[in-house]
Amino acid sequence: MSKSPIKTAERIFPEHFVQTKHTYLLSLKLLFAYEFVKQIVPKNSIVLEVGCGPGYGTHCLLNHVKHITGLDIDENAVQYASEKYGSEKCNFQIYDGLRIPYDDNMYDAVISFQVIEHVQDDKNFLAEICRIVKTDGVC
Repeated sequence: MSKSPIKTAERIFPEHFVQTKHTYLLSLKLLFAYEFVKQIVPKNSIVLEVGCGPGYGTHCLLNHVKHITGLDIDENAVQYASEKYGSEKCNFQIYDGLRIPYDDNMYDAVISFQVIEHVQDDKNFLAEICRIVKTDGVC
């Protein structure tokens, strides 16, 4: 089993929760984004999540999409997510945080939550997302 990813206020691990009012509210706040995105991303889309962390959110979309890939810069998070949530429809990959390792116009939708505030070169980050999302895609 892999080492657990770094725990921060923005990365939750549902199976490790000490159920308190604070952690419950935090989990609702973070999971809300994934529930909301189901209304925007067309069903059966091919989706990329940039900054997937431990993968619980990526996994939340599994039954709504055709395929979903989660990317993260934290090798431990990617290994954890792969072991916990990886499947034929859901995979995880490490990336360098600079260049998204996929072809242009490849994804129907790209999602990224609680990430951009941690990115030093936000213009490049957004340019990479625009590069890989299809012209009629959703971001």
